[in-house]
Amino acid sequence: MTEKKTKAEQPKSAERKGSRAWIYATVGVAVALIGGVVFYGQVIYPEVRKEQIAKNDIIACEGFYKALRAEKKDVDDAFNQVLNASDDAIELYDPEFNDADPNFGKVYEAFLRLSDAGISALSGDLVLGFESFNREIVRTEDVCYPILVAAEREKLRQSPAPTN
Repeated sequence: MTEKKTKAEQPKSAERKGSRAWIYATVGVAVALIGGVVFYGQVIYPEVRKEQIAKNDIIACEGFYKALRAEKKDVDDAFNQVLNASDDAIELYDPEFNDADPNFGKVYEAFLRLSDAGISALSGDLVLGFESFNREIVRTEDVCYPILVAAEREKLRQSPAPTN
């Protein structure tokens, strides 16, 4: 009769091979996960972030122009509408207003300057403050206009051509 070897009787080398295989598998999975995270952070995420910032630029500029074109009751109403549009634009990029990332781009910077000018207009000399605010409105228009033109061209390029 042949007797089956019990686990206690099996050689130690077979037991070591099994535990080594688990160690190698665990290390392999860990390396693959770390490599995946690094790849995502270095290759994929920058492109995703760039696309999101471009979308935010368009949304922010559209809101800014909408505020400029909106019907206004008086100067204070006009001032408040533009300042609110500026705050909404900043919130698109930085919802907690903590300036966590200074690399949001030139549109974000333009809206920061516009908001700063608006706040200084409220807290300082009214004439100089509104002059500075108007200057920042013009600078923001200079930044936003080409972005909106490019977005409109892209929409036209992507829309199907009419057929007869």
